[in-house]
Amino acid sequence: MQTSASDLSSQIVLLEKDGRYFFYQPACGLIASGDSVASAHQKFEEARRLFLENVQRAGLAISPAHDMKHALGFAGQRGVAAEIGLFAAKCGLVLVLLAGIGTVAVSAIESSLAGVTQGVSRVFASLGSVTLADVVAKSDDIVRDLNPLPESRKEDLRRNVGEISRQLTPIVDAWRNPPTSAGPR
Repeated sequence: MQTSASDLSSQIVLLEKDGRYFFYQPACGLIASGDSVASAHQKFEEARRLFLENVQRAGLAISPAHDMKHALGFAGQRGVAAEIGLFAAKCGLVLVLLAGIGTVAVSAIESSLAGVTQGVSRVFASLGSVTLADVVAKSDDIVRDLNPLPESRKEDLRRNVGEISRQLTPIVDAWRNPPTSAGPR
């Protein structure tokens, strides 16, 4: 065995709680307690002696250059290549999750757009064709609704119709005078 009990003594912590004393060695998880510092230390030394004997019986060696966790293989440090590999694996996992979430989101958007398109198509299909007689009849209805309005509401309507007209002018101009295209795309 390469390490004696004295080589590990710098890693021991003494704690006191509720009148009891505890000796604790974090590197190997050893702990012992007693009513006095002396009795706690005696119990801790016995526990550590048994631990070291078991390590020796198992054929394991504890190197003084390493802590006990590393020497016994509990939680060794990873090398640079292992860290990079772990990072790459985590990045890959995140990308796979994002791709899955993106696929679900695109699918949901496509289905909602398809539903909206179908709804608009049904509305226009139910209208059928609009004739000039239909437009004249509707304009009569609008004029009848306008006559009883107070003058302030009529002025609001004129202002709104003017704004709508200004906003639609480029669209109407493009409809009347379509640009010549270079050919089908």
